[in-house]
Amino acid sequence: MALSDHQISRNDLLKLVGDLTQKLELAEAQKHDAEIMLDTVVEHSTILEHELQLAERNVRELNGVLEERVRLRTAELEAANRNLARESAERKQAQEESLSLTLQVLEQRSLTIERTYEAVHNGPLQELAVLLRTDISSFSDDQLRSQLQKINTDLRGIYQSMRGA
Repeated sequence: MALSDHQISRNDLLKLVGDLTQKLELAEAQKHDAEIMLDTVVEHSTILEHELQLAERNVRELNGVLEERVRLRTAELEAANRNLARESAERKQAQEESLSLTLQVLEQRSLTIERTYEAVHNGPLQELAVLLRTDISSFSDDQLRSQLQKINTDLRGIYQSMRGA
């Protein structure tokens, strides 16, 4: 029995060695596949890292371009705002000057109307009032005509004096 136990043990051992050899070969194949996959992952990782670096560089460049555009546009807007403020101030000044001139013209017209009223009231209207209070039948036609011509001349004189003033 000892011998057959030994042979069985040897057969079992050979089978076990065969099984272990197969498992070792399978493990070696899996190791080889894992190494290939690892190499592929490392290669892809290197490519992705390079692409990431390129993308980061592009983003930095685009940020620089964008910042420059923002700086230029800001400068343009600030210049436009300064121009608008200047134009607004000029318009305001022009409006104030126009208002001042309008007020001066209105004041001058008011004075002209006042002087015209005083000239008409104190001259021809007074003469006409005196003439109307007087009994017209006491005047001859020539006297009445003379009085009316004087009033006419006085009224025309007011126009001439206002025109020259």
